[in-house]
Amino acid sequence: MGARLYSGETKGRCNIGVTLSCEATSRLEAVPGNFIPNLLVRLKVTAADLAYSDLSVDHTLGVGGDTAKLLGDAAIGFVKTAKPNLEKDLLAKANAAVVKAADTKEVRIELDKLLRVKSPVVNKK
Repeated sequence: MGARLYSGETKGRCNIGVTLSCEATSRLEAVPGNFIPNLLVRLKVTAADLAYSDLSVDHTLGVGGDTAKLLGDAAIGFVKTAKPNLEKDLLAKANAAVVKAADTKEVRIELDKLLRVKSPVVNKK
C-alpha cells in the first residue's frame, strides 16, 4: 500500500581483513641502445578471502550505548537465524568484488637506473 513501516539508521563497527592469493610473473624486456634490460613484474589477484571480527552496533533506533549493543546483538542473532546463508553469500560477493577490483597490476623496473648509485660525498677535514 506504500506505507512505510520503519525508517532508521544503525551504526556499527568491525575489524576487516583480507587474504589475497596472487600470481606473479616477471620478464626481462630489452631496451634499444641499452645493455641492461627492464624488468616487468605482473601481479594478478586470483582469489580473495575477506573476513571480519568484533562486529558491534554503536547506535540504532535513536539510542546508543548498552541499549544499542543489546538491540544490535539481538538483530544480528535474528538475521543469522532467519537467513543463515546471508553472511556466506555477502562474503562471496565481497570476495568477487575484491578480485575484480584488484585484477592485474604491472610494475616496470628500470634496472639500469637502479644500478646507477651515486657515490656518497665524503667530507675531508
